[in-house]
Amino acid sequence: MKTGPLLSLLATATIAGSVLVLANPARAADEKDKSTTTTRTGTYTTSKGGSGTTSSVTTRSNGTVERKGTWTNASGGTGTVQSQ
Repeated sequence: MKTGPLLSLLATATIAGSVLVLANPARAADEKDKSTTTTRTGTYTTSKGGSGTTSSVTTRSNGTVERKGTWTNASGGTGTVQSQ
């Protein structure tokens, strides 16, 4: 049976595509030492006239998140927050 050039091209493309799909992993492996840290600082004002400053650090590493933050109000009060 004689096949046309279009059928040969289609068969070659299908085989090549199948090989690429099997060779390319769906998801890269987790890197053990990969972490991202984000630091933010700012000020705030409340609807009742209060104000102050804030700062926070968020660290993400291999599916875990750690957050630490502090605040200081205009009266000198301070506070911290932490979550894991």
